[in-house]
Amino acid sequence: MPKPLTIIQTCGSRSWGGLEMQTLKIADALSKHGHHVSLICPPDSSIADHAGLCKVDMLPILKGDKYYLGDLRRTVNTIKSLRPDVIHTHLSHDMWTLVPAMNLARSGARYLLTKRMGSGVNKKDPLHRMIYKRLDVVITISDIIHRDVLDTCPVVPDKVHTLINGVELDKFDPGKADGPAVRKKIGIKPDEILIGMVGRLTPGKGQREFLRAARRVLDQSDIPVKFLMIGDVSLGEENYEQEVHDLIPELNLGDRLITMGFQKEIAELYSAMDILAFPSYDESLGNVLLEGMAMALPVVGSNSGSVPELVTNGENGMLVPPRTHEPLAETLLTLIRDKEMQIKMGQAGRRRIMENHSFETYIDQLEEFYQPSC
Repeated sequence: MPKPLTIIQTCGSRSWGGLEMQTLKIADALSKHGHHVSLICPPDSSIADHAGLCKVDMLPILKGDKYYLGDLRRTVNTIKSLRPDVIHTHLSHDMWTLVPAMNLARSGARYLLTKRMGSGVNKKDPLHRMIYKRLDVVITISDIIHRDVLDTCPVVPDKVHTLINGVELDKFDPGKADGPAVRKKIGIKPDEILIGMVGRLTPGKGQREFLRAARRVLDQSDIPVKFLMIGDVSLGEENYEQEVHDLIPELNLGDRLITMGFQKEIAELYSAMDILAFPSYDESLGNVLLEGMAMALPVVGSNSGSVPELVTNGENGMLVPPRTHEPLAETLLTLIRDKEMQIKMGQAGRRRIMENHSFETYIDQLEEFYQPSC
């Protein structure tokens, strides 16, 4: 067991998605491991609103770029007061405040950045070099992000490590969920196949492709099928939300589609599904994939982004070309008609998560990166 550390986690995002949820989960787990953990975040953010979910000291002091000097002053004072052993940033934009603050506070803290999204631009200019030089470790959540960091960021390869997110296996356990009861509650008959999709309402997740594939499946399936789409709109993408909801009546999906917003108890809803559709074509790492596989669901996912790192075609799921609905529908039809294949792929997915991606193992490995010897 590593010695208890004083740790500051930072996340300046105001949204609520996988990045923010993972940050909160990590902070809470580290606190439960005996570390003193504080989380720096914006005061009007979703992560601050969900502070009651974890046992960490919430420090809502990052007000945003318009208040940069105030943010810098508050961060310097926080670092001087807490004297952290480790500072771990989960949003690269935070570095523009954290690195100057650490310098002004004369902090010798070990500094880590988790990269959860691709950079999209080259960051090897002198200013970025100055900021990134302060980092001790860069953690990437997938191989595709690892490659992106090496291509776009001014860091030496020895500092970059891939650590895929973990799943709470005691929570995402198909043996603990009452799938039939959940199905009955949401109106799914025993003889119906339920195909689910979980994800924020943002174009790269593929909701439009999912809905068009649903229509095609309904037109061709000789087995009764229903669809479940779960997720809230991303900040600033309300127009896309409207486009998706307008598509539902246009495709005449009617009572064959159930829609839900963000669901806290998502494991129960996974237990009601027979197949998980994951048509995302802009994915750094799909937490939904990890969770669905843990719940023994066969996956039909896009052969794009990080998805092939988790889904092996023909083993724990099936891969289809991204940005198009016809192959998605045809592959879903194949699985719908083969119950034995559904079960076999679902079990293979569950084994992969248990062997490689438990959340406890993830936290243990993260603690190793916090040690100076790493």
